[in-house]
Amino acid sequence: MAFTKVPFHTLRATLYGQRVNVNHARRTISRSVLVSSSNDVYTNLAVEDWLYKNKKFDNEEVLFLWRNKPTVVIGRHQNPWLECDLNYIRNNNIHLARRNSGGGAVYHDLGNLNCTFFTTRKNYNRRNNLELICNSLVKRWNLDIQISKREDIILNGEFKISGTAAKLGNPTAYHHCTVLFNVNKDLLNNSLDKDDSNIESNATASVRGTVRNLKEVCEEVDFWPLVEAITQEYFGNENQQYICIEPNETLYPGIETIKSGLRDWNWVYGHTPRFVICKQFETTPRFYDQQETHREFHRGLSTAVQTERAPVTLTLQVYRAKIEEFSITPENFLPNKLFNIFQQTLVNKLFKVDAITSEMDNKIKQKLIT
Repeated sequence: MAFTKVPFHTLRATLYGQRVNVNHARRTISRSVLVSSSNDVYTNLAVEDWLYKNKKFDNEEVLFLWRNKPTVVIGRHQNPWLECDLNYIRNNNIHLARRNSGGGAVYHDLGNLNCTFFTTRKNYNRRNNLELICNSLVKRWNLDIQISKREDIILNGEFKISGTAAKLGNPTAYHHCTVLFNVNKDLLNNSLDKDDSNIESNATASVRGTVRNLKEVCEEVDFWPLVEAITQEYFGNENQQYICIEPNETLYPGIETIKSGLRDWNWVYGHTPRFVICKQFETTPRFYDQQETHREFHRGLSTAVQTERAPVTLTLQVYRAKIEEFSITPENFLPNKLFNIFQQTLVNKLFKVDAITSEMDNKIKQKLIT
């Protein structure tokens, strides 16, 4: 099967014309397979969103295939502070994105193929889509592939190679899933390794599984052979071809606006459901240097903390990534002046740890000087 790149007017005709026909309850529906030339997660998620909002699937179904540079993608109703190690992904130049569908957090890189099946809500069938992928892997490489009760795709009865999620609207629906063929497992595991013991939340939680790359059991598996195998199974014959697209404003008017929204901090972080974070630590006899010029300020502080070690709990209630409430126990741990600084710095502020820490540090220094 050849790699095909077509001009816009031909692609336009293809998108709204017939590629191959399938029957849904005696109704003929055409199919198309689109392969994104972009490796940018926000671009590819924007294509998904554009197709979902702008295209009708009564007479045509679309399979969209895409992959991204290193990215953690969380579900629409998830908490990024719970789902991934934000410091690790920031230090390793890994993107963070929130998609519009539900489900759990996943790690993407160029060793992972993403498949999005677009249909009407009436014709939505997740199980059929997963079976299509499994059949393509078995026919092409004779792999031991099964679908679990949770509708993950399992390799050799043990290893997860695919997670799945969906967005069910009316009249349009889509189901998307991953296929791990040569993902960087160190980056995957470290990105999604997070201690959530300090956070209480009703946000959707991910279910972790032991993963394995298809390439570990079959060296021939790679991106383009996967695209070809899945495309062939989707069409049901060898004569149909996938189409490579270059997502842009000409092909998808308004996609840059969609992409900008997907990049926005208020979407990636600000869409997080309400959560409570509690951090407990033990006081030390002297955690501020005593200076003669600041004696009065420090006298109040030292009275509260220069006793024997005791646990102190800092609690923040956060909604839409904005701090609603702040408390600290025991209540007399901080002198009033310092507690007021905490209140002014934290309450009604966005939960941006670096910015909060910097502002609090500056305010404490100013208070000590005045």
